[in-house]
Amino acid sequence: MSAARLCVAALLLLVPRFADAQVALSEEFLDELQENDLTFNEANLKDFAPAPIHDNPDMNYELAARSPTGLEIRYAVRRFDPKPDQPAAGGFDTLAKAEFIAVVYNVAIDNPNQSGVLGSTDFPAESVKHDFNAEWGGSALVIPRKTFARGFDRCMIVSVTKKRAHAYMFYLFSSSRQQEALQELGPIFTTLHFR
Repeated sequence: MSAARLCVAALLLLVPRFADAQVALSEEFLDELQENDLTFNEANLKDFAPAPIHDNPDMNYELAARSPTGLEIRYAVRRFDPKPDQPAAGGFDTLAKAEFIAVVYNVAIDNPNQSGVLGSTDFPAESVKHDFNAEWGGSALVIPRKTFARGFDRCMIVSVTKKRAHAYMFYLFSSSRQQEALQELGPIFTTLHFR
């Protein structure tokens, strides 16, 4: 068999992984969703394949999926205050944003010559309520640390918060296809949201 035919055969073996792949939610992730009053629409990721979860010192996550075009999404759920009956010092928005900023700086590169955070924004209250049924939300575009990104040079971090639970979505892609990656987010952006 020629080298060209071997390459074609190898590529054909890879195609079904995406065509038939379905992202399966682990019991642990399902428990996190239930405990924090979150839903996850698996049908939004029907064209995605499961991606490996890599241990890293920056930010752990419970679920990862990759599209055929190379966009990788990682999901993490965190409860940031186990005492929901006590008021947050400085207000709910202040506490939620502080937690988000800590995650952003854990994931972004730490370089004195270049900022790892390319931009960030808080979502309007009406939008975050409508899209995620959340009380606060924000996003940041960062140059991620290599230990977290594993080959990607851009990461959009989205965080939404309700009742002191944070849901994080990390969208990893190459800067050379940033426009395409951001357009691909439309139908999958609200895959994870609060009940």
